[in-house]
Amino acid sequence: IGQWCAICQFRSGNGAYSNPQSGEGVRGGYALYGTKSGRAKTDGRTGTAADETGISGRCDVKEGIKTLSGSLAGKGRQKRGIGFVLKVAFDGQILLKGKKTGIAWCAESILLQLAEQKKIEKQFNCFTFAYPSESKAFLEKYRKLDYQVQECRWFHDVLYRMIWYYLPIPYSIFFKKKADVTVFFNYAVPPGVYGKKVVFVHDMAYRTFPKTVRRKTKCFLELVLEKSCKRADRIVTISEFSKQEIIRYLNVPEEKISVIPLGVDRHRFHTGYPAARIKKVKQKYGLEGEYLLYVGTIEPRKNLKRLIEAYAQLPLYVPKLVLVGKKGWLYQEIFQTVERLGLKKRVVFLGYAADQEIPLIMAGAKCFLFPSLY
Repeated sequence: IGQWCAICQFRSGNGAYSNPQSGEGVRGGYALYGTKSGRAKTDGRTGTAADETGISGRCDVKEGIKTLSGSLAGKGRQKRGIGFVLKVAFDGQILLKGKKTGIAWCAESILLQLAEQKKIEKQFNCFTFAYPSESKAFLEKYRKLDYQVQECRWFHDVLYRMIWYYLPIPYSIFFKKKADVTVFFNYAVPPGVYGKKVVFVHDMAYRTFPKTVRRKTKCFLELVLEKSCKRADRIVTISEFSKQEIIRYLNVPEEKISVIPLGVDRHRFHTGYPAARIKKVKQKYGLEGEYLLYVGTIEPRKNLKRLIEAYAQLPLYVPKLVLVGKKGWLYQEIFQTVERLGLKKRVVFLGYAADQEIPLIMAGAKCFLFPSLY
């Protein structure tokens, strides 16, 4: 979660903390405790992260959060008394959308880590109107983590996103509890939000590679992203490259953007899994012998058509190619490429694998492939 202090334009600091599971002292720490594949990776021991540009930086997780809390509290004591507690609200709508992909993993990782911060009053905002009961039951997880869950049960989030550009209904109508800071994980900041506003803008793919993005997603971002960046007090992105892309396309002042590199959850992703556990998962998915692995959404932006065409030119003794992930936008051409090249026996689509099984599938692979275009 890194330099949270910089997000709201307050001072930042470095420091050591103790790993809550291992008890080991750690300087720096995981940037986001979870990755969007193909982005920066962080060493949990050193806190060093490198993004696509090769630039390294230090990521301070819990110390950064503590400093943010202290900074805001220090500013607030003059107006609200010594007992001021920072109130942070999170728009958690993306976590109710079913199977998690990159942005949702990022959001959940932040929320789980912040659950340990007792000096912050945490809110979880979400629309639950017309959502299935299992989605609503999911919210109990955050209540148990001491989040104050605010549900809007009378209006649908999709309808709100469709109309707020044309009819600026305040967000505060749906979520009445005021917060000092509200965090939006998925590009857009609605009108009428109390307090400071933080928005995550992960990349600018819809401008750089517009043909690889869903038409409705592209139209939505064309309408709201520039205004969202103006509404936000701080924009968070995941690399120096993405920061420069945001400046290039949206003309956002450089000082308004904070770079927080993504990290790796080394409690889940490591090389210490017993061979028996790896073998059991491989047997479940019918993965015999060695295999080359891709993990991510099955969509054009991931450059899978080219990957499959390149794989077709390799000798037959090369291990099979396994692709793990749910079907995304325009996935049909990727499946058609496999059929056209006669690779149905050599290229395997596993679909969306269970969260706890992904590290084991990765541990069993001969190598990992990620040729994403952007």
